[in-house]
Amino acid sequence: HKMADGTLKVGTITNSSGSGTITLGQSGETIALGSGASLSGIGISEADLFMLTSDLSLSANTATTLTGLARPSSGNYSSVFGRIGTGLSMSSGVLSFTNTGIYRVEFYSTFQNSGASNPRYCQNYINYSTDSGGSYNLIGLGSSSISEISSGGTFGNTFASVHVDVTNTTTHRMQFQAVSEEASSLRSNANYSRTYVAVIRLGDT
Repeated sequence: HKMADGTLKVGTITNSSGSGTITLGQSGETIALGSGASLSGIGISEADLFMLTSDLSLSANTATTLTGLARPSSGNYSSVFGRIGTGLSMSSGVLSFTNTGIYRVEFYSTFQNSGASNPRYCQNYINYSTDSGGSYNLIGLGSSSISEISSGGTFGNTFASVHVDVTNTTTHRMQFQAVSEEASSLRSNANYSRTYVAVIRLGDT
């Protein structure tokens, strides 16, 4: 059936059979969202980032949990920082989820060792718990070496990322750790993300 150009006002659109696929538009056409309108349940619904707020000292060969992670709140980055959704929760280094779903989690670390003259290993770990933090399993690991890039010290960067299926927001948790062969520190900066955790909800579980 053809319909004259105009506005179709309905409360709900469903398939005539009660199930199946509903097609909007056809080849060559663009589906546009009206000005001021918002989508619900479609596309990325959660995106958040937490960065290290102050340098963290690391003892040699000791995995240390990052506890100073927070959203940008001062400096250059805070003026342009944006997130999608209600946001996730970061408390004492433990990440918890607001909604179930499939999430991509990225963990980037910047190491500095002012005393090492030779390259040394550094690693960051993504740990996951399904029992409310009672126990954690390693699910993501990034490795690199620390090498001299200036007279001010030696530096290294590691990166790890995972996709996780969060089926229960009460029991699923994440924790982030860093370790280096020699005593060093994880670096931070008030103006930009230098060591951070980024989280994006990709879709439904």
